[in-house]
Amino acid sequence: MGALLTGLVLAACGGSGEPAATEGAASWSHLEKLAGPDRGLLQVPEGPPPEEVVSTDLKQGSGPVIKKGEDFTVSFASFYYSTGKVRENFWSRDSAFVYTYDVGETVTGWNDGLRGMRAGGVREIVAPADQAYGDEALVYLVRLLGVQAG
Repeated sequence: MGALLTGLVLAACGGSGEPAATEGAASWSHLEKLAGPDRGLLQVPEGPPPEEVVSTDLKQGSGPVIKKGEDFTVSFASFYYSTGKVRENFWSRDSAFVYTYDVGETVTGWNDGLRGMRAGGVREIVAPADQAYGDEALVYLVRLLGVQAG
């Protein structure tokens, strides 16, 4: 994986310095670029995917903790665990989403991975296939922009 990651990083260098937003065109270097200054704790996947959800705070938020039934605003990108290719990219603040936490609007891995997160934080979530969409494990990079108390 190390040689593959090095090759992917080298292949992605150059251009404007901004990650491409085209679905399926990125690698783990895209994940690292999106994480930016918060990438120090980033866990680039190696080996088989975990059997349970794994969450890593890349940046601790200082805002309120997300709670069941509260609306929250988030920007995120998701990647296929096996290849590092982009599945979805909504990292731009212009494409942020609003969800209601823990009411069944999202897959289990996403929901469980957000548990205890504070507004202003950045988190990496690795969700096994059975807690994602069923076809493959996913890696999410999530920025919790705000929590609106219910």
